[in-house]
Amino acid sequence: IDTTTNPDALRDEAEQLRKQNNFGGAALYYQKILNIAKDHATVDDYFWYGFSNFYTNKYDSAVTIFKEMAQKFPEKANQLVAYFYWGKSLMAKDTASTGVQGYAVEPFKKYLSLLNPDSTKKDNLATVYYYLGLSALGQNDYTQAGQYADKLAALGTQNEIASQIYSRIALAVYKTDRPTATAYAQKALTINPSDSTAQAVLDYYKKLDDYNQKMKAYKE
Repeated sequence: IDTTTNPDALRDEAEQLRKQNNFGGAALYYQKILNIAKDHATVDDYFWYGFSNFYTNKYDSAVTIFKEMAQKFPEKANQLVAYFYWGKSLMAKDTASTGVQGYAVEPFKKYLSLLNPDSTKKDNLATVYYYLGLSALGQNDYTQAGQYADKLAALGTQNEIASQIYSRIALAVYKTDRPTATAYAQKALTINPSDSTAQAVLDYYKKLDDYNQKMKAYKE
């Protein structure tokens, strides 16, 4: 079989490479399929082409492919996969030095809008809530950040991550909004008693109160 023109043969070659974790090689074969038979390419062709690019850190290419997958395959199940990995590809463009830039907000929100309310995809939801929560934090939208942290905590599997968002909100507002900072610090410690940032915020207020009491007694 001519693997340069036969889509089925190309898929077989790509699958073998994927099984060997050679996603860079697999991507070349999926690219060939789209080049020679785009009108007949399957949703799996698009997914694995996008995933192969994602896996090999070619995030811009992965974004383009998953966008096209979302446009070409309107079925809900396919849309969910396309938007989730579109978001993950954009999420991967954030770095430790830049922090969350919000690139993935749009596809992740679209993913949530398509998801059934009783979805059991906890790992996917954890990724989305975590990212959206940190993105809201970066925009100083502490109300929305707290809401996403609440959703994370409700999953029951991401307490440490949820507490990090709670404690970061507390740290961000502790000098200007004691009630809000206290509430979020307490939320963080409720689900993660070892959260040192949240404890530090509460300790700060205790020391402040002790100091004020001493000053009041001194003046009297």
